[in-house]
Amino acid sequence: NFSALNDEDVMVTGNEEGILCFFDWRSGHRFQDIKSPLQPGSLESESAIYCGKFDGTGTRLIVGAADKTLRFYKEDPTATPSTHPLEYRPPRDRTRRY
Repeated sequence: NFSALNDEDVMVTGNEEGILCFFDWRSGHRFQDIKSPLQPGSLESESAIYCGKFDGTGTRLIVGAADKTLRFYKEDPTATPSTHPLEYRPPRDRTRRY
């Protein structure tokens, strides 16, 4: 399991099920999940993601997995709000006490 944060306040976490979760650091909104593909011949139990880090530019993510692979992820340059809509509803009232 890991977490990484870049200069644009994008936080990424990885877990033992091989899922990468992308968050907006400021609002806490999870805006994308990616299931990491398994290397052919690997068991489902080897899908864990152990480590990850953004490169120096903050635009590429390097991830190490239990199936002994390194994966590189980059931003989609063609993504727009119409092709990748963000369905975010902020909390109603964060200052309310219970």
